[in-house]
Amino acid sequence: AELELQTSPGRQIGGASKARQRLASFLEERVHAYGDLRNALPKNGTSRISADLKFGLLSPRQVRFALHAACNNSNTQNGLSEGASTFENEIFWREFAYHTLWDTPRVLTETFKPKYQHFPWRDEGDTWDAWVNGQTGYPVVDAAARELLQTGFVHNRARMITASFLTKHLMLDYKKGESYYMKWLTDGDWASNNMGWQWAAGCGCDAQPYFRVFNPISQGQKFDPDGDYVRRFVPELKTLPKKYIHSPWTAPNDVLSAANIKLGETYPHPIVDHKSARERYLSHAKAYLSGAQ
Repeated sequence: AELELQTSPGRQIGGASKARQRLASFLEERVHAYGDLRNALPKNGTSRISADLKFGLLSPRQVRFALHAACNNSNTQNGLSEGASTFENEIFWREFAYHTLWDTPRVLTETFKPKYQHFPWRDEGDTWDAWVNGQTGYPVVDAAARELLQTGFVHNRARMITASFLTKHLMLDYKKGESYYMKWLTDGDWASNNMGWQWAAGCGCDAQPYFRVFNPISQGQKFDPDGDYVRRFVPELKTLPKKYIHSPWTAPNDVLSAANIKLGETYPHPIVDHKSARERYLSHAKAYLSGAQ
């Protein structure tokens, strides 16, 4: 307040006491369903303690001890439940990111896999602005962009979808996305953010294969089946039936009219065609990697 800064109502409240409350409520209410709910975009299925870990309000060891204590108190058989075990693995994954950065600090400026260092990324053109502002024409990608700007957070599944879109559909350098996320994320963490972006781009230490390209339509249908996540952050589509919520351009004109949507005016046409963009990326990547040392 003394700096005359405005607080965004969408941002999570910080502080050590709030961090402990978040952890406690997650362990009490959602941890056993974590394996099933963590990828559900509209659900409150994750712990939301990433920013608390980033700022040191909680420590990974503290979280793990609390996790085991909570499971022991809930009469869980064989130690951790499946959901709790999945959550523990995510804590380990975070630590792996830290070890990778410690052992290989060059990853902040270079690709982990040297052969990707000179990958032929495209010039951004106007596609970068469309991705940043949530105007790509792909609702789940746009929802992720707007969630970031409104809340300082992006659901992890949405991070994977939108990072894949930037690096493979648009063929823009993952370093731009990595830097942009560090600017806006309240849980922006050098190690985890870098590992996530290099994973999406296919150049990290444990990356997805280059030929895996997320389909933003089917990803939306699978992880936001009713379109609630999209409707929250892309309100211009809120009255569109769920059948078309992840591909508005396929909706008949009368459906679009009933939802007060004018493609190209109230919501953009897709800036790239999924099939064509996928084929373009695969062709470029295969040609480059076959000759890279």
